[in-house]
Amino acid sequence: MISIITEGPWFELQPGGGIRFYFSHIALDLGYEKSFKVDRAKCIHCGLCSADCPTLIIDGKTEFPTIKEGKEDNCLKCQHCLAICPTGAISIWDKEPGNSLAVSDSIPKPLEMERLIKTRRSIRKFKKEEIDKELIHELLTTASYAPTAKNDSVIVS
Repeated sequence: MISIITEGPWFELQPGGGIRFYFSHIALDLGYEKSFKVDRAKCIHCGLCSADCPTLIIDGKTEFPTIKEGKEDNCLKCQHCLAICPTGAISIWDKEPGNSLAVSDSIPKPLEMERLIKTRRSIRKFKKEEIDKELIHELLTTASYAPTAKNDSVIVS
């Protein structure tokens, strides 16, 4: 949901784990489901998800990986568990392996990365034109995959 705001905090935590965050005067409610799911048909019990979890909240000693009781709020939303799973059995925070991009096919060459970093500019003058709400939602959703300090995705999640 996108709505116009005139004042208030830059983000709000929503009941059930969703986050509403504000960019300038636009509010976007992504309403992520706070959950960790394992596709039991795909899980091969390799233990990589629990071994790679930076907060060690994934219990890999159970029949299938689970979040340790009472530890779900300690999740950094880093998605390491989803990324490292070799069979795509893990889904977390409404991120599904089937919606992920294959990294091996699209790693930028060093010169492309250098050009991207060195030519990045902030925009300070804006055109007065309507932007499609779907485009705004798509861009903010894409931005939610960006790394943040200490994997603390409080504002962009």
